[in-house]
Amino acid sequence: MGQPVVATVLLHTEDKDHFNGTDPSEDGDFSSLMLERLEELHTGLDDALIAKGITPCALDVCARQVVNKIIPDTLQLDLSQPDGFPNGRRFEDITVDRILSMALADTTTPGDCYGHPCDVHAFENLPNNPTRNESPFLAQFPYLAAPHPPP
Repeated sequence: MGQPVVATVLLHTEDKDHFNGTDPSEDGDFSSLMLERLEELHTGLDDALIAKGITPCALDVCARQVVNKIIPDTLQLDLSQPDGFPNGRRFEDITVDRILSMALADTTTPGDCYGHPCDVHAFENLPNNPTRNESPFLAQFPYLAAPHPPP
């Protein structure tokens, strides 16, 4: 299983299936496409980030922040580090926001991101996101809350 939203956010639609179908050892072949997409995201979103109080990172800084987390597109786990995305993944981790924080916000320098330190959690602090699952997780298997009923 790969990282959440890598293909969704950092590749164009026509490249996603090819990326998802390749072996993780070949993921570096897509880096130039990801960098192009990252530049497009910054062009389209940097003004909105600044308006929300988030300092965007320069493209080279963003690439360094996110590349080692997404190439190869596999989940990494270092048992000597605290658990939780980007070190493994817990159900309660808001992974999409964390990838976007690494891809768009300057998390390498002390700063202020919407009144909080600029780190991997920068986008989680925005008021337009849920901060946790709306239903509590179960204490035993299958751990996930019951699904919502159909509308």
